[in-house]
Amino acid sequence: MQEVCAPALAGSAAALAALLLLYRRLLASRSPAEAWRRGRLLLASSVAAVLALGALFAPLSLDTVAAALPLVVVTQLLVAQFFDRRVVGEALYGLNGRLHRVALIESATPTAFAVAVGGRVYASTALQAALPPDEAAAVIAHEVGHREALRPVPAAAALAAVAVSVAQAAEAVAELAAGGCPLGAAAVAAAAAAGWVLYNWAWEHLADTFSAAETGWAAARALARITGAEPGPPPGALGLLAGILRSLRPRRSPGGAGLLVNPHPPAGLRLWLLARILEKTRE
Repeated sequence: MQEVCAPALAGSAAALAALLLLYRRLLASRSPAEAWRRGRLLLASSVAAVLALGALFAPLSLDTVAAALPLVVVTQLLVAQFFDRRVVGEALYGLNGRLHRVALIESATPTAFAVAVGGRVYASTALQAALPPDEAAAVIAHEVGHREALRPVPAAAALAAVAVSVAQAAEAVAELAAGGCPLGAAAVAAAAAAGWVLYNWAWEHLADTFSAAETGWAAARALARITGAEPGPPPGALGLLAGILRSLRPRRSPGGAGLLVNPHPPAGLRLWLLARILEKTRE
């Protein structure tokens, strides 16, 4: 049993350490272009690390792929249908010479969000009333940035890859637990959960970066106004791990579709990175 448990512990620790290092490098970016490159690297690395870790202890099977591939796509399409039924109008936003149609839903909360499959952006009717025009445009640019961060990979394919990696890790956890290695199973589960979180954190920072490149300081002002947060430097390793665990807690979706496990980095960290990559534009 030691032959299986030791590699599980070592592999999980290595994967977690590598992903945390990539995330800290992202937070150290000094320009939108640098943050974009490092964010996309973390996005791809998190999927690859979770998939590789799972494949070490459970062979990748067609059953896993067949079960995981439709899951994200079907879920996203159902969520899109839910929101489409609540659309009360449309708005047009121009970003970088391109017009983007935004579906408006009735809500007193100033918010916007995107359904990756299909690429449709939704905004609440309160968004334009609550924010100045440049900040409202920055929020919309952030949502468009979620789609742009995945290019040239189609959103459905990118999210299906995430689902396969998570399913593969879950199979590995089950194999290790059934084989009498609960500690190894727990280590793989923890590393896979961290990979899932950092994938989402990277995606969120990439959307912020896109918004900053399109709208400048309006991106930071809008985020600060909506969240009420202030820029905060990255915590140490233990604080970062604690933040990762906290962000796994399900939260209610903006339009009330239900609880979503879609981890977001702390708003203070998002503002910290935005300030760093926009600092040169102030000079």
